[in-house]
Amino acid sequence: MNKKFLITLLTSSNEKILKLSYDSVVNQKNHNIDYSIIIVVNSLDGDYYQNVCDEFKTIDVEIIQTQTQSNGKPGMGHNSLFKVFYEKTDFDYMISLDGDDFLYPYALYQLSKCFNNHTY
Repeated sequence: MNKKFLITLLTSSNEKILKLSYDSVVNQKNHNIDYSIIIVVNSLDGDYYQNVCDEFKTIDVEIIQTQTQSNGKPGMGHNSLFKVFYEKTDFDYMISLDGDDFLYPYALYQLSKCFNNHTY
């Protein structure tokens, strides 16, 4: 498969849980998906952005800071991911995860089976 995936991790709190979510992505088994991970910190708390940078200081991952005012609904933060995806023209598909979501170890394997069975 020669499609490239962007996996975004959207976070606004708890960098320790975010690290576990990140680990669930990088520890995927038996897949042939070409992907990159970008962490999107969507928080008005500048200290939290720094906490995320500190948590990932030994890991080569792109971290982007966005700041959208909350309207009490999840859409505004998630919409910032589309902007990132549109700006990163190298990618064909985006997989969006919240910073407290986890992938089962064979999630990308299951997804790759779908792409291996079809020509796009």
